[in-house]
Amino acid sequence: MLIPLLSLFILSPLRAGQADAAIPPSASTPKTPDEAIKVELELLQGRWKIMGGNLPPEFMEEGYIEIDGDRMIMWSGMNRKEMRLKIDPCKNPKQFDMLISNRTALGIYKLEKDSLRLCYEVQANAVRPKCFPDVKSNTPIDLMLHREPK
Repeated sequence: MLIPLLSLFILSPLRAGQADAAIPPSASTPKTPDEAIKVELELLQGRWKIMGGNLPPEFMEEGYIEIDGDRMIMWSGMNRKEMRLKIDPCKNPKQFDMLISNRTALGIYKLEKDSLRLCYEVQANAVRPKCFPDVKSNTPIDLMLHREPK
């Protein structure tokens, strides 16, 4: 009799002061894919400085990305490229599509607090990267970004 009670105690989730209460799901946990997209898009908002990657040096030194709603704007010096951003945070790894005029660049991303990593392919008929490259290569494009303070 003591062993089953002991195992029940060990396996039950506990919180301080609530020995028998079940832990409710977090209020911020999205319940649907649409809610997950909305929450993730909010987390991506802002200006992101390019800290590393495999683009030409002049782009790396002056480049940044700004995300405003579902718009992504890439800046390099005076050059500006605006795209529409579509994300799927429910995939593993998380996926995004950049809609650039008449084509779509397929990619994956990883967001950790104020760090963002984008890996995407811009070639026509390219497939979405399945993982982040371990070694420096020219394809797919692999960028490391850091959120700039507001």
